[in-house]
Amino acid sequence: MSQEKTDAIEALFHIAPRVVRCVGCGVAKKETGLTFNQIRAINFLAEEKRYLGDIARDRSVSPASASSLIDSLEEEGLVKRENDPMDGRRILVGLTKQGRACYDEMRLMSYEILTELVDNLTDDEADTLARLLNKM
Repeated sequence: MSQEKTDAIEALFHIAPRVVRCVGCGVAKKETGLTFNQIRAINFLAEEKRYLGDIARDRSVSPASASSLIDSLEEEGLVKRENDPMDGRRILVGLTKQGRACYDEMRLMSYEILTELVDNLTDDEADTLARLLNKM
């Protein structure tokens, strides 16, 4: 592997978590009333209903911590637990209508934050960034 590609990997390795945190914290600061972990959980649940264990693994926390996280979102009316129709012993967690609306709002906020970041680039730099990211 060339030094240029190694440098690119290192740059991505360092910048990707910063961008995710910047967007997540930015959304949290824009008066959602949600913590960064709650935002990440909502994003994870936006694609489909998930088992509590999946949420724990995604957040790298214990099942008990994931349960507390889901409890807090459930209290806000953003998620609901339901029995798995295929296995009644297992519990699925999914977004409520209010949770979906919250997710949609956070996506708009994220877009605004990313727009601010990209605004610091020239048009040529933004074009290069878009081409490279799309190529990945």
